[in-house]
Amino acid sequence: MSTQPTEPLFSLCQLTLRNSSFEEDLQLCADLGIKGFGVEEAKLLETDEAGMQARMQQLGISATLCCPRTTSILPSVHVKGASDPDRRVEELCEGIRRLAKFDPVSVFMITGAQGEYDDATAWRIVVDGMREAVKVAREVNVTLSVEPMRAEYRAEWCFINSIADCLRLIEAVGGGLKITYDTYHLWDSKDVLPLTQEYGSLVAGVQVADFRQPMRGFQDRKLPGDGVANLPEIWFALEQGGFAGWYDLEVFSSLEFPDSIWKRPAREWVAEGETKFWRTWNERAEP
Repeated sequence: MSTQPTEPLFSLCQLTLRNSSFEEDLQLCADLGIKGFGVEEAKLLETDEAGMQARMQQLGISATLCCPRTTSILPSVHVKGASDPDRRVEELCEGIRRLAKFDPVSVFMITGAQGEYDDATAWRIVVDGMREAVKVAREVNVTLSVEPMRAEYRAEWCFINSIADCLRLIEAVGGGLKITYDTYHLWDSKDVLPLTQEYGSLVAGVQVADFRQPMRGFQDRKLPGDGVANLPEIWFALEQGGFAGWYDLEVFSSLEFPDSIWKRPAREWVAEGETKFWRTWNERAEP
């Protein structure tokens, strides 16, 4: 599928902002003129939900790729929520209903870690849980999406590790799901560019970060254009595939690293991240 070039929409994922309040995160977006905001339910629970909804409307900021507090069906040491998968699905659905009030582009989720379950059991639990989540999402008019993550994250985070894996899961669930496309996780996955172009219209939104090589840990991302990921080629494939939505800056940078991005003022590195995103966008080209 080919489409005419369209101007992308730049937004900011709240997960990338640490040690700040919901109000401060919104103000950062307003100060930098960023019109999209990926709401994190965990931070939302700490503030006045109705007040923040009104504040976003006042500022003209749209909710983009939003993250429920319980993001995964199966438990993960990195994701909050109950240990029982059935209870986790209930928590996920509660998050979908809460985030629906913000009219998000999408609410995204991951599988969680396979853990003690065998392949068939883990798959069944995830498929059944996502079917229930899709049902709730339809009731509240929310687009639900699933995020594949790097193979290195399989043991602790997510056992869906490529676009092809994601497509198989969506088919097993019976539809009703789109893809949250994270460049950090997908840039070097198998057949990423042809699959991106073929299924670009199935992408709910894009999470943007560059990849450091060698990778020093799971929170060691770089700003767009500062790493080794083929971002301009990915932008081209997404555009040609029919994606014309939001690009959420999502950079994790552990404070254990001396050159951590998070040691800088957020206003500074977020502004730099936006500038560098546009630079890579303007460099997009066919592979």
